[in-house]
Amino acid sequence: MTFLGRSRAYIGFKFSQLEIKAVLSVLLASFGFENAEKKIKWKLSEISALVVEGKGTTHSSLPMIISSLDQQ
Repeated sequence: MTFLGRSRAYIGFKFSQLEIKAVLSVLLASFGFENAEKKIKWKLSEISALVVEGKGTTHSSLPMIISSLDQQ
C-alpha cells in the first residue's frame, strides 16, 4: 500500500489522517506545556530556526517543560 496518488492510492488515507488528529487531540489535552527558562533567539538564514542562546550550537531547538495533568 502506498500513500501516493493515482490507481495505487491507499483508500483509507483520509480516515488515517482523521484518526491521528483525534488521538493527538486527546493526548495533547492530558499534558501541560510551558517554556523552559532559557533564552531563545531566531537564527535567520534560508530557513529560520529557533536556537538556544549561549549553547554554542546551531541546531534548531525549543526547550520546554512537559508535565502531566491529572484529570480525575
